[in-house]
Amino acid sequence: MNHTALDNLLKIGLALNCKMSEGSVIQRKHYFYPDLPSGYQRTSKPIGSEGKLGNIRIREVHIEEDPGRYELRNGTVDYNRAGIPLIEIVTEPDMTSPSEAREFLEELSAILDYLNVARDEPGSMRVDANISIEGGTRAEVKNINSFKGVYTALSYEAIRQENVLRRGGKIERETRHFDEVSGRTLPMRM
Repeated sequence: MNHTALDNLLKIGLALNCKMSEGSVIQRKHYFYPDLPSGYQRTSKPIGSEGKLGNIRIREVHIEEDPGRYELRNGTVDYNRAGIPLIEIVTEPDMTSPSEAREFLEELSAILDYLNVARDEPGSMRVDANISIEGGTRAEVKNINSFKGVYTALSYEAIRQENVLRRGGKIERETRHFDEVSGRTLPMRM
C-alpha cells in the first residue's frame, strides 16, 4: 500500500470525524471496461467510517487505484494515471439539492487544501454523484471534473428525471456520463 496515500487518508478521516479501523484489507474489484487494463481495480475496505462534515454524514473513506481516463466522446483511453492511488470519500444520501452538493464539495475542498492532501492539477478531484427524485430510482453520474459540473449535472439530471416521470415513463437505475461541452448527462451502462 502506498504510505503517502494511507497517511493522507488518515488525515482526511480524522478531519471528517470518522471512526478509524485498526487495519486495512485490499480487495480486487473485477470489471471489464477500456479504462482498466488489468480487468480489476485494487480497493480497500473502509478505513474510516461514520464521519460527518456539517450536516452531511460520511459513510466511508477508503483507498483505491485510479483507472485510466476513458474519453467517451471519442472512445480513447489515457492510461497515464492508471494505478495511482486515490482516496474515495462516500457520503450518505443527505444532500437535497445541487446547491447543497456544491457547498459540501467547496467545504471538503477547503479541508483537503488545508491538510495539503490533494494534488493541485486539473481532474485530480473527481465526483461520482448519485441522484434520485420522488417516484424514481437512483442514477449515478460518473467522473464529474468540477464543482460547477456537479451542479450542472445534478440540475440537468433532476429535470431529465422529472420529464421522464411527467411523460409516464419509468426512471431506470443506470450509470450516466456528464458531457461538460453540452451540459447533459448521457447513458454509459445499465
